[in-house]
Amino acid sequence: MKGKLVSVVVAVLIIIGIAVFGNIMRIQKVDVFFSENVPSAKADEIYDVLGIETGTSVLSVNETDFVTRVSNAYPDRSVLVVDVVRGFPDKMTVYIDYNPGVVAVPTKDGSGYVVTDTEFQSNTPKTEEELVKSELLILKGTAVGGSFNVDEFRFLYELFSSLKTAGLTAEKLPEVFSSLELKEGKYIFVSRRNPDKTLTVPESERGNAAEYYRDFVSELVG
Repeated sequence: MKGKLVSVVVAVLIIIGIAVFGNIMRIQKVDVFFSENVPSAKADEIYDVLGIETGTSVLSVNETDFVTRVSNAYPDRSVLVVDVVRGFPDKMTVYIDYNPGVVAVPTKDGSGYVVTDTEFQSNTPKTEEELVKSELLILKGTAVGGSFNVDEFRFLYELFSSLKTAGLTAEKLPEVFSSLELKEGKYIFVSRRNPDKTLTVPESERGNAAEYYRDFVSELVG
């Protein structure tokens, strides 16, 4: 009889423990970190797409669901889930790679352009008529075929990365410059506000583009 009583008590304690543990392990806080500065409206949109609900169990979260939702909402790869981390007992952290389309690259077949980010991760085909040129940096002197995975675009990635260290972020790039031409071993940026002003960076100096940009800004201010 005592043995049965002990078993019942243990079973009750287990049930209570599960109930208490389940309540403790419910999501109370969600943090979303972005690789780039994201406009608040866009951040809210991405948060809604993730569909994380507070009050649900941390243990029941399926990271694959977040990846799938984001991939379906952003097939152009402008938003990617990099990682999902459970913070026990009641926290979730999602890391997002944000790749805003700011560069318009002509296509080799002449069909139009591909709008992409400064890391050449996102990919949105556009016709000439569909381009909002006031919001984009138009690339000239080169074109994309089946892939960005060629030296020319790897070099451009290095160029943009250097400029970012000087404060010229992806969002600011098309605000400052209207076009970028690859010509005779040089990168030539045209100022959006003053088309007569250009920033020229030798291809061999792409890793030091930040210094050239700082000098360009100093000349404008001076």
